[in-house]
Amino acid sequence: MSQPSLLERLGGADAIQQVATALYARLLADEEIGPLFTDTHMPMQRDRLAAYLTEACGGGAHDAAVSLRAAHAAHQVTDRHFSIMASHLVDLLEELGADPDAAAEFLDLVAARRGDVVSHSQIAGLPELSGAPGLVQPPG
Repeated sequence: MSQPSLLERLGGADAIQQVATALYARLLADEEIGPLFTDTHMPMQRDRLAAYLTEACGGGAHDAAVSLRAAHAAHQVTDRHFSIMASHLVDLLEELGADPDAAAEFLDLVAARRGDVVSHSQIAGLPELSGAPGLVQPPG
């Protein structure tokens, strides 16, 4: 019998959609990150994130023709922005009761894409978030 996919362990595509929706609600309310989305059509953005994450977690193929690097290039996303997003994501997965092993694997997938999202990487010197290797704590 095969092991369940990461997507299945996280609760399926509906759970990923819930994560994307809740994450963007937090990001929009965040003083530093919210302004990055000023000219963004949020329903489409949430759906794109959910589709991308669903695919990354082992779901069916989605239209991921636009690379993460190209999609984020104009937004000047910094390491601090990425770390703040990651911190929100860690908290959200815990609050939603995600399986800790599945959440850690999911966070590893997110961390692996840091270089594709961040415009000017300055990762050195930022401490990692507890339980999330590759995701760093934003400086105080």
